[in-house]
Amino acid sequence: MQKLFKIALATAAGFVAGVLIAPKSGKKTRSDIAHKAEELKAKAKVELKDARSVAKKSSTTIKTGAKEVAEELKDLGDDVKKSAESVTRKAKATSKRVVKTAAKTAKAVQADAKSSTTK
Repeated sequence: MQKLFKIALATAAGFVAGVLIAPKSGKKTRSDIAHKAEELKAKAKVELKDARSVAKKSSTTIKTGAKEVAEELKDLGDDVKKSAESVTRKAKATSKRVVKTAAKTAKAVQADAKSSTTK
């Protein structure tokens, strides 16, 4: 956008310099300057309209992309939550089995110890 402005400014300056140097009457020179100013103003309006259009489209694209990313992150979060719940259930079941096995082993060791001391 700045580059476009610089180009327009340089063009206008070149035109004005050319008009001032050209051998024309003051009235004709002022008329040419006014005409060129109107042309530049019209071009600036078109460029501004185009820039606004691009900005609006970019904004819409960014919003859409952000919504898609948010949905994907939510889905990922849901998957992680489900996985964590599954791992927790499996860990609880495994710990219960370990506790039962440890209890059985402890009883067996106590029984062996009693039978060894009674012999």
